[in-house]
Amino acid sequence: MIPGWKLQKGEMRIGDVNCYIERLGYFFSKGNRMTNLYKLVFFKSVLELENIQGNVFYDVVINFAKIYYEYRRKYPVTVMIFNGNSLKSSVDMEIEKMMKNQMMDYRDIDDEDKINYVLEIKNIVKRNVIGAVYENLGGLPYSFDIKGEKIVLNGKFKDFLDKNKKMFKFCTT
Repeated sequence: MIPGWKLQKGEMRIGDVNCYIERLGYFFSKGNRMTNLYKLVFFKSVLELENIQGNVFYDVVINFAKIYYEYRRKYPVTVMIFNGNSLKSSVDMEIEKMMKNQMMDYRDIDDEDKINYVLEIKNIVKRNVIGAVYENLGGLPYSFDIKGEKIVLNGKFKDFLDKNKKMFKFCTT
């Protein structure tokens, strides 16, 4: 079986409330391997979406970029398990560089740096996160196609998240 982070495509499962609770329980458990904050930030990026119609890939990427940057600004600690190369991800190093240039708030990042940062996030999310979150949540949250840069949300799953948003915001703060 291919590890989730290597998946290139996935079709959503519809499921029911019991499936959602079971998979979310696993997602937030010690059994779900997380070497950094990417899965949690991705989850929060989906949770905060208001428009869920059609392809939400770019909306999720932009949300992820904002949330991750603000998190790193607020908590400037490394939250990553050594990956064989570094204790810091490429995104963390990019953020540190921007913050050294006095871009402390996401809104303060100049256009060129922001474009480069969002492109880096897009590549990280495509390479490491979309398939992993999909697998961890049993295919319930969305269908996706990495090459086509496409994510289509499961409306019933998103409704469940929205109805329980208070609890999930607590888990992802």
